[in-house]
Amino acid sequence: MPELLMSITSEQQSDFNKFTQCWLSGILKHSGAQKVICFLSQPSGAQLFKMAEGYSDSKHQPQITSLPFENKNDKNNIINTDYREFNTLTLCMSEGRNFNLHFSQCTDDIKHILFEQSEYYTLTDGEVEFMPLRNSQQRISGVLMFYFSNFSTYQKSDRQTIYTLNSLAIDRIALAIKNSYALLDQKIAPHSSTTHIPSDFNIVGDSSAIKEVRLNISKALHINRNVLVTGETGSGKELIAKAIHQFGNRRNEPYVVQNCASIPEHLLESELFGYQKGAFTGADRDYIGLIRSADKGILFLDEIGDMPSSLQAKLLRVLEEKKVRPLGSTTLYDIDVKVVAATHQALIKKIEQGEFRQDLYFRLAQFTIALPPLRERYGDIALLSQFFTKHYALELHQPTPALTNEFISYLDNYSFPGNVRELKNIIERCCMEAPDCQQLDKSVIEKVLNSIMMMTPKENKEQALTGSLSSQIDQFEKNVLMQYLEKHQGHLQTIANHLELSKGSLDYRLRKFNLSAKEWRY
Repeated sequence: MPELLMSITSEQQSDFNKFTQCWLSGILKHSGAQKVICFLSQPSGAQLFKMAEGYSDSKHQPQITSLPFENKNDKNNIINTDYREFNTLTLCMSEGRNFNLHFSQCTDDIKHILFEQSEYYTLTDGEVEFMPLRNSQQRISGVLMFYFSNFSTYQKSDRQTIYTLNSLAIDRIALAIKNSYALLDQKIAPHSSTTHIPSDFNIVGDSSAIKEVRLNISKALHINRNVLVTGETGSGKELIAKAIHQFGNRRNEPYVVQNCASIPEHLLESELFGYQKGAFTGADRDYIGLIRSADKGILFLDEIGDMPSSLQAKLLRVLEEKKVRPLGSTTLYDIDVKVVAATHQALIKKIEQGEFRQDLYFRLAQFTIALPPLRERYGDIALLSQFFTKHYALELHQPTPALTNEFISYLDNYSFPGNVRELKNIIERCCMEAPDCQQLDKSVIEKVLNSIMMMTPKENKEQALTGSLSSQIDQFEKNVLMQYLEKHQGHLQTIANHLELSKGSLDYRLRKFNLSAKEWRY
């Protein structure tokens, strides 16, 4: 296959190299970066490959190296975009935003991809930036990585010129790569097979409950309808959304994520719908917004139940008309977006309470997938525990410890209020507690779970009210006063304000039940 690929691209390689050198030389000049690496997405969207890299030598002259096309299949130059292998590179591409890290914050995998091991000790004080590469249609075609020797250099970089150079270059480069792979596909098509889609959609578990989830995922893959994923916190709702994107009919299109509970209402509106330059203070450029960024692809809205009412109406209009208007603009833009929304809340109950729009619910829940809590996934705790143990060992390049029957049995009897996320945390803590053990036994899990229970806030359980009506009223009043004393640390004026009492009335009630505010002050 390398020889075949070389024969396809050898005539174009020289011109392609010259263009790449010109582009990355300009990037190095205007960014002030010490090193820059370009990663491009394969046409399938399943992988990123290292296309070229450059650095400034001791005389501040750019030195650019373009990787030959025949090296694109070298496993050392390839990064899978499978959601199990998400790292800063793939997050930058999938979420379409810049990431900035101190070199010491980079994972070992990222360091291995970006730098030679001999460079590790000389780069510890630098800054690393990951920038998505967008083509003229605002589709993300790859990632540009920068290494800056210090933070002040990063701050002085000419961002606008870098964006302009990228937009001019990426269309030509992506087209060349796409044509090369298209020619390759034509020559090897008779001997190749279709993209393999695993029957489990890379979701670990063998319980009847999770099999039902997989069946629903298979139904959701190729329908152009919005999907609502429900389930408790930590049950893995985002994994369902990523599976729908990765294996569905929009796998080669953008996958854009927004947590509706993570940012204030006014910021969420501008993030989703975009804005025109001058629309508000600080809007110094046009921004297309996440909805338009996800055009032809999938928009994942996590914690949709926390979306403010005013934005619910605007989102409903976008879903109904399939058009979006940025803030401050009078132009409507056509969109084709499949929305996957997720929530841990009971939306029907929120509808009854007037906190969520019923018409928006019906737009989002055109197809629903209910993710079961871990406690209802009988038999999956053992499989997930083994998976997380193996993943942790691989990450640290250590042998995978075995899990004893007593270890699994102890886990089976735990309630897992945090679901799969909590199980992953527990397994990793067990591995840290016994880093050199060949197997994890009951003593390890018992120690970890006991420490977790000690740190878990205990629920306040009120004593049952007994006696006459008068005594029960007194008991209830005393309990309320004690709760507010605890909550506000004995601050009487604050308590009086919350209970709508005068200071004198509050003092009377405290004396009545022999309560002293000093006991709650700390």
